[in-house]
Amino acid sequence: SAVPPPAARYWRGPVLTSFDGYTWRRSRFAQYRDAPIERLGTPVRQRITLEPHHRQWWFALDTVAATPRQDVFLTGDHQLVSLEPVDETVSYTVESHLQTRATEPLSTLGRRLLTALPGSRNPRSRRFAAELRATVTDERAFVSAMLEYFRTQGFQYSLEPPRTSADSVDDFLFDSKLGFCGHFASAFATVMRAGGVPARVVTGYLGGEWNPIGSYLIVRQSDAHAWTEVWLDGAGWTRVDPTGVVEPERLNRGLIDLLPNALSAQTRFLHRSPWLARMLMSWDNVNHWWRESMVEFDFRQQLTLLQKMGLGATGWRGLAMLLA
Repeated sequence: SAVPPPAARYWRGPVLTSFDGYTWRRSRFAQYRDAPIERLGTPVRQRITLEPHHRQWWFALDTVAATPRQDVFLTGDHQLVSLEPVDETVSYTVESHLQTRATEPLSTLGRRLLTALPGSRNPRSRRFAAELRATVTDERAFVSAMLEYFRTQGFQYSLEPPRTSADSVDDFLFDSKLGFCGHFASAFATVMRAGGVPARVVTGYLGGEWNPIGSYLIVRQSDAHAWTEVWLDGAGWTRVDPTGVVEPERLNRGLIDLLPNALSAQTRFLHRSPWLARMLMSWDNVNHWWRESMVEFDFRQQLTLLQKMGLGATGWRGLAMLLA
């Protein structure tokens, strides 16, 4: 795009549905069938260059319409998962819808699995959820009440939270009240499940830094983020980001602006120097051009170049003449 997109862009990655009371994980296999959805609005087309991260996840905005390659699968919960880990740079084009609506109810099995909590972990959070749920009339009001709790009870965003016990959600919600996006997403999902609302944690990235020289968005590891999805009847899976209630600026600014002291002195120096920042953007743009124009110089681009040189009609023979 020639103009920067809004900062609050969610780049979807692994969806975590299994919770042992301390850690959220992705299930190894599909335990239930997600309800079919209706895609709303105009799709957003993206050309993404993904650096090696040695996992199987491919990232894209919100809800992807279709897989970009045959060796990459689009799961029922809208993750892109490749057969092999991403061990080298890949580029792909996808279309995503920023709004969707479920056309069927969540299955009985899905509701049971996504409201499950393990054993007797986090007892205070369970009691709190039951008491809060009793004060509201429906699931949407329950979501709003929990967000209001985060907003008014002195929670703070920090990349250096204190250590917790096995009842990590209890410690966070009622003792330290200090944490980063993963803590907020985990606690919110736990309370939702304890109150009978299906919930899951989604991980990925939020926002990114606009490169005005090349007109593209740079999403770094420092933009990693976690949020929650809850199932609401009549709407389906609905994103709720409790971090945005505690630290609204996180939705519009990266960690480099929000918590500069959490980053290295070198990173802070580069970011605060306008001419160095522009030089880094220029260098990133050169690397981007090299990958797009040279390293990933595909057959379509080759034919276009041959046509511009008057050699298009000869196909591969013309390319051999050009190389010679």
